[in-house]
Amino acid sequence: MCDMLGLSSSVPADVRFSMAGFLDAWGERNKDGWGVAAYPQPGAQSTSLIARVVKEPQPMHTSSTARSLLEAGAPDLGQGSCIYLVHARSSSGSPATLENTHPFERQVWDRSFVLAHDGSAATRPASRKSTFSPRGQTDSEKLFCEILDVLVGRFPNGASWGKLHIAARCNALHLAIKSVAPPSAGQVNLLLSDGELLFYHSRHQDKNSYYLNRAPGSAAPARHENLAASSDYDFAKSRAERSAIVVTGEPPNKEAGWQLVPHGESIAFRRGEVVFQSFRSIACGPPKPPPALSRLG
Repeated sequence: MCDMLGLSSSVPADVRFSMAGFLDAWGERNKDGWGVAAYPQPGAQSTSLIARVVKEPQPMHTSSTARSLLEAGAPDLGQGSCIYLVHARSSSGSPATLENTHPFERQVWDRSFVLAHDGSAATRPASRKSTFSPRGQTDSEKLFCEILDVLVGRFPNGASWGKLHIAARCNALHLAIKSVAPPSAGQVNLLLSDGELLFYHSRHQDKNSYYLNRAPGSAAPARHENLAASSDYDFAKSRAERSAIVVTGEPPNKEAGWQLVPHGESIAFRRGEVVFQSFRSIACGPPKPPPALSRLG
């Protein structure tokens, strides 16, 4: 069973804010690779639509690169990122190679699209000429390419995508996912970004999905605060000014406020705010213990 986490923040966040709790909760149980994708900010007032992806086909908890990101951050990520996608992989059969490691990234129009997947998926046979082709052997990357083919077919002019109202853009993503991966296609939890939105689709029969909205002034779990205390990352300031959303397959902590993303539905965030959901909010109590591990990847 793979695990993944997404962060959408109102201001650029340090990579440690995303990775610390993830490594504590899930880093040891996924042996086949790990990766983190971000959209580096050139400066405090600048926005980048081009992603940087760091990933390795080895366990996250034994990786010197992952440890370095946690201890020293990532200077090449500029002033941080408002979007992070973090994934730890447990393969369902394809080998542990760099090409098969999530997140996957493709340049489309003026931006990078990035996707991470938890589960297994059998897409419909392509009924059109494909613009995007997998570089590895995973069903996850094939699904990603199919989704992008649908989007490019519907929006051949990239400028039209950027000018779309946020809700229309999110609805297009929701429909594209459902068109290439119908309910009969398998277990599909998807985390996707186009550099502006963090989009999540939940459809894994054996694994619920949750999201958490941290309002300005709220504190993050102690494990994140402790890791940031010795660095120049001003976590106290972030608590006062930051509004962040965390999306994850399983809550990594007992923090109050987790809400369920219903099966078959989607939710999207921009700059730490919910901007789209295909469902009504469902509050939930403390997260249930995770199900027995299975080999989905």
